[in-house]
Amino acid sequence: MTTAAGRNRYSRPMGAPRYLILGATGGPGLGTFLHLAREGAKVTGIGRNPQHVGVLNSFLRSRDLPGRVVQMDLWRPPPDLADLVMQATVLVSASQANFATHCMQLPHRLERLVAVSSIRLYSRFPHPLIPPIAELRDLVENGPVSGVLLLTTMQTGGVGYNNLERLAQLARLSPVIPLPFAAAEALVQPIHTDDVVHCIRRCLDQMPGSPVVALGGPVQLRYADLIRHVGAAVGRTVRTPTVPDSIVHLAATVLSSLPGGPGISAEELRRVAEDKVCDTAEMVRLFGIEPRPLQYEEPILDYHDAINRVFASLESSDAH
Repeated sequence: MTTAAGRNRYSRPMGAPRYLILGATGGPGLGTFLHLAREGAKVTGIGRNPQHVGVLNSFLRSRDLPGRVVQMDLWRPPPDLADLVMQATVLVSASQANFATHCMQLPHRLERLVAVSSIRLYSRFPHPLIPPIAELRDLVENGPVSGVLLLTTMQTGGVGYNNLERLAQLARLSPVIPLPFAAAEALVQPIHTDDVVHCIRRCLDQMPGSPVVALGGPVQLRYADLIRHVGAAVGRTVRTPTVPDSIVHLAATVLSSLPGGPGISAEELRRVAEDKVCDTAEMVRLFGIEPRPLQYEEPILDYHDAINRVFASLESSDAH
């Protein structure tokens, strides 16, 4: 079992690492899992959706790639999770923060932890997801293994992420999207999931000297401008007049009740009213990355096709 004594927090694991990926069927977890499989690494992934787990395992077999994905609901961790954790030397968490913390509390031989979460940690509005992120941050900063926590702004382009798709749905439903004034002026800084995967890969190659690193896209823009950008990408001209909060909340309720509605809650509207941006200088310095420009991508509904797109993106990235 790992102890804190005598360990260099930023040393590389000795021998052939054995990876365990939480959230391996979507988002940056999927890209990281496929990268490690392409590298011939000893990698096991955990996913919640049984259909996605089956499709991803079939994809691995069709490409003669190593690795496997196990179906587990980590909200109710089964006993088998302890065995998977004990077999791993590197834990990559691209799922809920409390899942990584739970794994670290099990008996383990882990030498490294790379976790991805959200800059929601710094929100001024209370939210049930914030305390688990704070606990994970404390574990990374003060725990017994070499660890890093990557806190991202809004992610786009990843399998399972629908942040921009919900805005596209709004733009298709209405040419006018009213916003509270504070929300219209709030700054966002979307980052593509492929860039998050790049940063995870760099951490797996060599841990950075900072236990917590913020990841953001190349531009900061007003939320109202983001909506208009997505609207233009789907062929819609969208206006975003500012109106009182009560009217916006009513409109959100009505739109969410429509078939194909975006499902935006009043609580989400309140969170939209604060800036969600970060300084990317440390990210660029540590990971040598130039974040890709903001671009809306139509979601791929077929999961097998989505895996193929992620795999092709990895091949293209490695070729350059």
